[in-house]
Amino acid sequence: MLIVVLSGVLFAPLVTLEVVFRLPFVASTFASIAAIAFHDVARYGREWSRIFLCYLATFAFAISLSLGAAAVSVPSVVPATITAVLVLASSAGRAYPPLACVSFAVAPNGSVLSIAADWAVAAAAAVYLLAALRPLVGLVTRIHADSPNSAFGCAKRCSPRSSR
Repeated sequence: MLIVVLSGVLFAPLVTLEVVFRLPFVASTFASIAAIAFHDVARYGREWSRIFLCYLATFAFAISLSLGAAAVSVPSVVPATITAVLVLASSAGRAYPPLACVSFAVAPNGSVLSIAADWAVAAAAAVYLLAALRPLVGLVTRIHADSPNSAFGCAKRCSPRSSR
């Protein structure tokens, strides 16, 4: 129940961004990323800096490629696909593959200026997600860490990698 409440708090602003700026896939892409973080909170907490670097690389590839493609009238799916391949080929992307979807969340067609504005909104959403998700994951981890009936508590003791 706690995760449902926290997810509602986390996603209300993302859905607002989606509606106001008419970027239909931004909220759903980041929702799937957050769901994966909540699924394995311990890993997200341990690897936060690596995940953050993957966000930076993803946005660097996606923004530069999509703006370059718009300047020469290449369809937006081409730079999105190239970005996804580059992210998945990187070590951070292999560790956190959901970020490959980010390049498809903003697949704008239009002027370079409108594409830059769409990416600015997506970047703001990513910054918000990272800023909000880290303390929420920490809270969930602390609440459930020692609960014997919780998957979080069991994961620490029942993991195949843990010594018994």
